[in-house]
Amino acid sequence: MQSKNEIDYRVLAPMLNKLKQGEDTMKKPIALLLSFAMIACMFAGCNSGESKQPETTNAPTEGKVENVETEDPKVSEDAAFVAPTVLGIELTNLTLDGTLVGKYEGQTITIATCEGDFATALENQIKTFEEITGATVVLNTFPGDSYMEKIQMDLNAGGNFDVILMPIANIHGYATTGLVADMTNMMTDWASASYDVDDFLTGLFNTYARYNNKLVALPYKPDIIMNFYRTDLFEDADLQAKFKEMYGYDLEVPSDKTTLEQYLDICKFFTKKFNPDSPTTYGYCANAGAGNLRWIWQNRLPAYGGNVVDGEFNTMFNNEAGVDAMEYLMALAECAPENWEEFAWESANAMFCSGDVAMMEQWPGLYNTTQAEGSAIVGKVGASVTAGGTPVLGGWALAIAAKSDNQELAFKFCEFCTSKDGEILKVENTMDPCRVSNYERAEIVAFNPLYPVMIECLSLGASIADVDVPIVTSELNNVLELTCHYALNGEKSIEDSLAWAQEQFDTIIADAGLK
Repeated sequence: MQSKNEIDYRVLAPMLNKLKQGEDTMKKPIALLLSFAMIACMFAGCNSGESKQPETTNAPTEGKVENVETEDPKVSEDAAFVAPTVLGIELTNLTLDGTLVGKYEGQTITIATCEGDFATALENQIKTFEEITGATVVLNTFPGDSYMEKIQMDLNAGGNFDVILMPIANIHGYATTGLVADMTNMMTDWASASYDVDDFLTGLFNTYARYNNKLVALPYKPDIIMNFYRTDLFEDADLQAKFKEMYGYDLEVPSDKTTLEQYLDICKFFTKKFNPDSPTTYGYCANAGAGNLRWIWQNRLPAYGGNVVDGEFNTMFNNEAGVDAMEYLMALAECAPENWEEFAWESANAMFCSGDVAMMEQWPGLYNTTQAEGSAIVGKVGASVTAGGTPVLGGWALAIAAKSDNQELAFKFCEFCTSKDGEILKVENTMDPCRVSNYERAEIVAFNPLYPVMIECLSLGASIADVDVPIVTSELNNVLELTCHYALNGEKSIEDSLAWAQEQFDTIIADAGLK
C-alpha cells in the first residue's frame, strides 16, 4: 500500500502530460494565466520565509573556469568545470552547451530584488555563474516594503540595475512603459540550443514571458495559494466521529469539491471559540498582514462569480460577488488569531508550525518551514486546493533593464537561472521549478511531496495576486488592501468599502491614461 508521503507517479504523469500539451484548463477571464496544470503581490510579490535547508552535496570545483577554445562545447565544459550535485542530481549542463565558458571574463552586471529567500536563491546561482563565466554579478536587495519603489526609480533613471527579479504584474507594467527590454531577438541570437521554451509550464511561459507581443521576462518562480492542513487531525477517528455528530456529514480533507459552507464548518470545528473541545485554538490562519489581506478575499471572489478587473481594466468586484467574498473573509476571521493582521510571512508560518492551527492558506514555501527543525508539525502536513477552487495565482520572473549597458551578459544570466539545470540551484530556497521536465525528476518530486497538489492548484488559478494593470499595479494593490481592512474592522460597511475601491480604481486608471 502506498504511504501518504509517497508520490504516485500515475497521478502526477497525467498532469504533466497536460502541461506539455498546453491544455487550456482556465475557465475564468484570467485564462491567460494558466493553460497548464501548473503557479504572484507580492505576492505584489509573494514573500518567502526562511526554512531549514536540506543538505546539498556540491562537488568541489577544480580551479577557475578557463577560456578554452574548441569546436566542441562539451569539451570546454568537461575540461574546466566540475558539475555540482544538488538533491542527488548531477547538473551536467550549467554551462548552457558551453556558451558561458570564459566568454564574459571581467564583465560585470547588477541584479536587483527583495530580501529573503529570493536573494538567497540568487546568491547560490550567482556563485556558480561567476565560476563558469569569469564575470562578476553584484546583487542588490531591498526590504519587501520598498524594493518595488527602489527598482522602479532605477529603471526610470538607468545606470545601476541590469536585471530585476520581481512579480509578473510589475514587469508587465514596466514593459508597457518601455523600462524592460524585449528579449525576442536575444532569444534568437544568444540563447543556447538546449534552452527549450516549450519545456516551461505552458501557461506559465505565455503569461510571464510574453506580453503585448513581446518577450519581456523569463519565468523564475511559480506561485499559487494552497490550503495546508494537519493530516493527523483529519485522520483522527475520534475527531471524525465528533465532527459528524456536530455537522451531520463526514470530516474530509478540503478540496476544490468542498463547498465554501463546508470549509467554514471545518474551520469552526477546529476553533475553540465555536468548539471548546477542539484540539487546536484556531481552525484557520493566513498571512493577513500589510500587503497580504486582499488575497484572502480574492481567493473567494472568482468562486462567487467576480474578479478584480477585466481585460479593459473595468472593475468586477463592486457587486454581489464582492460582497459575498468579503462576508466570507469576515467569517474566516472569526476562526483565526485575533492579531492576524499583524502577521508577516514568518510570523504567520510560525503560528501554523506551533501546532495550534488546523488549516492555513499560504504560498507553497510554507511546506519547507513546517518540516524544519523547531516545527511542532513535522510529518503532519498535507495540502489541497483552496475551498471554492479559485486560488490566487502569483509568480516572479527575471527581466532585463532597457537601459542596461550589457544586455548580452544580462540575458545569459537570466537564461542560466531559468535553464533546466540552473533552476535546480534554487529549489532548496523555496523557489519551485518552472519546467515540466524538472517535475519529472524523481529527486525533485521526492524533495517536496506536495508538488503534485501544487500543480493541480496551479491549473485552477483564477485571480492574479497583483492587479495586472500597467504602471499603477502597486497603487491598486494598496487600494484593495485598505478596502479589506476597512470592511474587516468596521471602518466602512462592506458595500461602502467596495464602492470606495471602485471609485479609487476608476480615478487611478483614468489618471494613468489607461481609459
